[in-house]
This record gives sequence, structure tokens and C-alpha cells, in this order.
Amino acid sequence: MRVRSFLVLAALAAAGCAPAAAGGAEPGTVPADSAAAPVPQLLNADEGQRLIVREYPPLLRDAGVTGEVVMLLTLAADGRVERSVVIYTTADLFRGAGYSVGDRLRFSPPAVAGQRVRVRLHFVPNAPRIDIESR
Repeated sequence: MRVRSFLVLAALAAAGCAPAAAGGAEPGTVPADSAAAPVPQLLNADEGQRLIVREYPPLLRDAGVTGEVVMLLTLAADGRVERSVVIYTTADLFRGAGYSVGDRLRFSPPAVAGQRVRVRLHFVPNAPRIDIESR
């Protein structure tokens, strides 16, 4: 089976054809998960910090519990969040707050529609913070 695959690829290369780029991306485009794509800028950081304060779970805030939520956000061509997934949280009660904040964040238009951005929301009374991490 490996020999047959190699022969097919060799024949394609000899004919000047190339298989599709990894991840199904069109040749010459940047795949959505590529580290080569620049990280979009967060445009509403102040609003995001206010949302963290507003959405902070009262039970955790009153108990003095701080925490963070790490999310993977998929961006539309205009920088809106199309999809969000919580990939880590220090406490389950922060999960819903993370979605409430993450879904309202706005970014500069990404290099490629569907680009993913990793975001870390810090739930700390009087010092909320949002970090954008490269993928």
C-alpha cells in the first residue's frame, strides 16, 4: 500500500501536479491553524475587562476565589467570534462566565476567515485581564 501511494505521488509530481495543502487549504493560502498567520488584535479589551467583572460568578467572587479560563475562539472574516470552546478552566463555575465574555470579544479582521485565537481570561477582583496567545 505504501509503494502504491508513493508511486501515485511520484506520478503526480512528474506531471507537475501537487496534492492539496495540509488541512484542505487551497495552495497559496494560510491554513486557519497556521502559526504563520498574524494574531488578530483585540479591539474591545476595555469592554472585555468590564464583562469579566460583570460575569464573575458571585459565589467565587464573594469567597475571594480567583481563576482563569482558556478558550479557543474561531473568528469570522470581520473579526467577530463565530465559535468558542473552553479548553481549560480553574473552576467549573468560571466556564459559563468565560463563554459570556469570550463570545462578545471583537478582533481585527483575521488573515484568514476561520482563524483560531487562543484567549486566556483572568478572573481577578479589581484586576481582570485578557491575554491573547499565539496558536
